[in-house]
Amino acid sequence: MIDMIESRISGGDTPADVKSTIHGAIIEKHLEAIYNDLIQESYRAAVAMQDYSELDAYAKNHRGISVQDDTDRNLKYSELPFPPVRLPENLGIRMVYPEDDPTNPFAHVDNNSQAILSTLDVGSVDDVPSFWIEKYAGNEYRIYYDDPGTTSTVALLMILPLNQYDDFDDIPMPSGKDMMAIDLVVERLLNKPQEDTFNNNIPNR
Repeated sequence: MIDMIESRISGGDTPADVKSTIHGAIIEKHLEAIYNDLIQESYRAAVAMQDYSELDAYAKNHRGISVQDDTDRNLKYSELPFPPVRLPENLGIRMVYPEDDPTNPFAHVDNNSQAILSTLDVGSVDDVPSFWIEKYAGNEYRIYYDDPGTTSTVALLMILPLNQYDDFDDIPMPSGKDMMAIDLVVERLLNKPQEDTFNNNIPNR
């Protein structure tokens, strides 16, 4: 996709100073933003159809994620391999389950609902283990468990942002949206303000 965009920009009537300032890394960042928009668009379509399986096309299974101890809080947690895609109800994480038992996934709850649930009857009757998501530090995110039992490793089905793909991986795209993504990036780059070469002590542009 980057090669196609560079080819489009390098041809035609594109000004020389535009060609010289557009780097592959800049193109990649524009693609990441547009790809995130496509995921959001798929989420809205899934809500309308009440069928969230549409989002699974963007997801990848990560196995062998260890369950660790947070002794300060007396809780179990796992580190996420990358920051989750931001979707309502934290649907960027499609599923968390014991690695050896995919038929019994953990239930997602909001991280501020633990104190409330513990006081309700449902908290003592419902024995499905739950998890919630917390930002720990920097770009590190964790999922905490109320009671993972003896589970020592879990598997995570997570939606992959574009920056988690390798250069030559196949990227899932909604039908007909691949060329639209390329066109949008080309349009954004060609409409970028030109370099200011007038010496008026105003930097850059």
